[in-house]
Amino acid sequence: MILRWRGSWRCSSEVGDQRLAAWRLRVIPPLMADGPGLPPKRAVALELLKGPSVFIHLDPRRKGVVVPKHFTRQPQLVLQVGMNMPVQIPDLNVDEEGISCTLSFNRRPSWCRLPWHAIYALVAEDGRSMVWPADVPPEVVGQRQKPKLHVVGGTPKERAVKD
Repeated sequence: MILRWRGSWRCSSEVGDQRLAAWRLRVIPPLMADGPGLPPKRAVALELLKGPSVFIHLDPRRKGVVVPKHFTRQPQLVLQVGMNMPVQIPDLNVDEEGISCTLSFNRRPSWCRLPWHAIYALVAEDGRSMVWPADVPPEVVGQRQKPKLHVVGGTPKERAVKD
């Protein structure tokens, strides 16, 4: 859900079962946006990368994505990158095409290319986040947890929720 509020944007959504926190963003001209009313992914990534790290949610099956081959058949992949992480990523690059860097998978370095069209959510360690709903894979949307139903009123035994 996107709400316009006093010249800035607020966004909150859910990806999988993880609740993404609301984050205020500056207004960005619509011609530069990555969707109707949404800020550009690059601008959000650069802002979030000022912190320790960012979790990048992407669809590794999309054209142009370069990750280890065994990840390319699944509908979602979450990678952690950052400019201020304890283990440095010296070749981390954020440009007009996407994000590229060398990441470690099972202690093996692998160069990765993450085009903007494959990225659907960015989540900072501090909870700031942004989701581009049109880019979320249908399989991921289907994974959303259904809310648990609770009995209102009745006896304590009737109100107990079984997992």
